[in-house]
Amino acid sequence: MPHKLFSKIRSSMSAKVAIIVTLPVVLVVAFQSYFQYTATRKLLFQNTEIQLRRIAESLRPPLALFLIQRDYYQVQSLIVESAKGSDIELIALYDPQETVLASNKVKWLGRSAVDMQPDDVTDNDLAAIKKGLQGGYSIYYDPLDDQYCLVMPMILNDEAIATLHISLDVGGLQAAVERDAIERFVFSLLAVVAIGTTIFALFHHYFTRRIQSVSTAAIKLASGDMAARADEKGMDEIGHLAVSFNTMTEGIAIWRNNLEQIAANRTKELSALYEVVDTVSKSLDLSVVLPNVLERVTDNLGAGKGAIVLVKNDGKTLALMAQQGLSEEGADRISRLGQGCVGDVIRRNGPIRAGGVNAEKGGAIPGLEQEYINSALVVPITARGDVVGVLAVYSERNDAFSEQDEALLATIGNQVGVAVENARLYEKTLELAQADGLTGLANRRHLMERLKQEMDRADRYQTSLSIIFIDLDKFKSFNDTYGHPKGDELLKAFSTMVRRTIRTADLAGRYGGEEFCILLPNTSAKGAQVIAERLRAAMENLTIFVGDDLPLCGRTISVGIAEFSPGDSLEKLISRADAALYRAKEGGRNRVAL
Repeated sequence: MPHKLFSKIRSSMSAKVAIIVTLPVVLVVAFQSYFQYTATRKLLFQNTEIQLRRIAESLRPPLALFLIQRDYYQVQSLIVESAKGSDIELIALYDPQETVLASNKVKWLGRSAVDMQPDDVTDNDLAAIKKGLQGGYSIYYDPLDDQYCLVMPMILNDEAIATLHISLDVGGLQAAVERDAIERFVFSLLAVVAIGTTIFALFHHYFTRRIQSVSTAAIKLASGDMAARADEKGMDEIGHLAVSFNTMTEGIAIWRNNLEQIAANRTKELSALYEVVDTVSKSLDLSVVLPNVLERVTDNLGAGKGAIVLVKNDGKTLALMAQQGLSEEGADRISRLGQGCVGDVIRRNGPIRAGGVNAEKGGAIPGLEQEYINSALVVPITARGDVVGVLAVYSERNDAFSEQDEALLATIGNQVGVAVENARLYEKTLELAQADGLTGLANRRHLMERLKQEMDRADRYQTSLSIIFIDLDKFKSFNDTYGHPKGDELLKAFSTMVRRTIRTADLAGRYGGEEFCILLPNTSAKGAQVIAERLRAAMENLTIFVGDDLPLCGRTISVGIAEFSPGDSLEKLISRADAALYRAKEGGRNRVAL
């Protein structure tokens, strides 16, 4: 229910106006009620203070006389009688030891103020009593028991012989003050609500209904009813709004008659965009794509001159990928210095359309004055939100480019950004190709990247890691005897055998030539030795066909093993594995060395 009411208020201008008008009044009423309450409360405390002083001053002379005479019975009687028939909550007389000599509360007689703390005597009371016995005078409001208190010393020969403590209960009076303040606020609030309701009704009658008439006509116009008109009654702002709306409707009707011509122009622009997209989609070679795109853009916009500049991978320098109609010096200024609005577009990541400012001085575009360029339209080429280049077209005419041209070129810039990103991703894919072309095993680059990752993982989690270096024994002699094609066939057969022998978690790669490396995660040197021996035995049984398709087996390998130790560098681990391989070869080949 509150949600529905809030929604109705949000959708009603009359309700908003009523709230805007009455809300300040509510705030004023609230502040006024609060200030009146505080003033009344302050007056209450002032009157209470005056009453306390009067009571105390009336009690001082007789109490002093009775104390000098040591007539404590009269002291007690006087205090009890004084407390009757008034708002006095407590009258207590304390001796210098803070003991009650007399009080209207009989249970207090003879008791120490300290002993009655905090149930009967608050911290504020105790402090005032101590001050009174030292000759000090106190009058205060104690919120701990909602009482207004006075403490007055009884002085004899410049010495306090006792101190008088009087408390008045102001709780009831404060409650009455609060009730009166609340009643005043509620009455004022009801009056404000009545005023707000009246404002709402009047505003709705004289304004909201007429605005709704304009809104209804606007909805009809949006649905295609060109004959829709708003009620023009009244000479105020709403009447003027209705007249303006009707004038606008007539203008739209005229514009609609010319829509076919506008659509034809947009079709031409879309055709240009289609041609650009088609060009971009046919190739990943930017040296081919970008000049074609620039040619189609300049032709469509009648620019005559233009350039496409890309930001290099360092993010600082520029590369001119295509240019048309510019001199060598102008093209250099654009690509090297980022002039012709190119640098500004890259920095702001937004288009710039300029022209006609200083045409009489021989060039409006800074940096390209020698080209006699008076108009420029430059848009960013973006990929994933980042500026990767700039597409710029220039003209010798003033104000040669429109907002529609800017929108079209910005769209083309986005398409070119996709092409640039795809081309760069393709290049990166080629660079990061992981497989060795002959054996199908990991190439050396991928092998080293994985080895570094596995070393970091082993060091972080304190797990084992071993590597195996393998060299095909007398491979050069085999090549010389049977030829390189058979050598390649042997490398392929060996690689196939390795893939079948090692575990899924292991990674085998071609380190170079006839030398191979196998990464063995979670494997100690002893475990690696078992795998190495398995490979060595499998190699002895490996069969390939040589001359006259005769099978040949009995080829051997030499194997070196190294286990990763915490703190090992990549180079150190490889060096130990290579040294172990050298020992295997020096020991007669066809063996495994640690």
